[in-house]
Amino acid sequence: MDEGVAASGGDRTHDLFDALAAGDLDRFLRGCAEELVLTVSGSDPMTTLVPKSEIASWYRSMSQLAGSSFRSEVCFVLADERTTVVLLRHSLTRGHVDYRYETVNRVTFRDDRLASWFSHPVRRHDYARAWGIDKVPVPQPA
Repeated sequence: MDEGVAASGGDRTHDLFDALAAGDLDRFLRGCAEELVLTVSGSDPMTTLVPKSEIASWYRSMSQLAGSSFRSEVCFVLADERTTVVLLRHSLTRGHVDYRYETVNRVTFRDDRLASWFSHPVRRHDYARAWGIDKVPVPQPA
């Protein structure tokens, strides 16, 4: 692995996701390619696709659903020549109860812009509890 590539990719990613966590959506989106589509997995096997043009409203809606208590922080960034992984910790208060969950985010860059972003909860159960989702699908044996 080329240390220079990994360090610069990790630094760029950290800066972008720090902006997202701070709510500086304009700065975050300036670092994204026009064709970016965020692919989000939650507690359901289905995924949600969020084009770049809708990321700001999608992120703000999470804050509104959490009564403005929604917070994110970058825990770590791992980068190599082709891909980068970001662990984000999210917290919110709903019904006077504090919840936390983490997401693993796989991202790639093209021409120094975020070109792909896939987000998955580390533990679907924690994600479902945080957002008040009653049923968490249990994988069935094939």
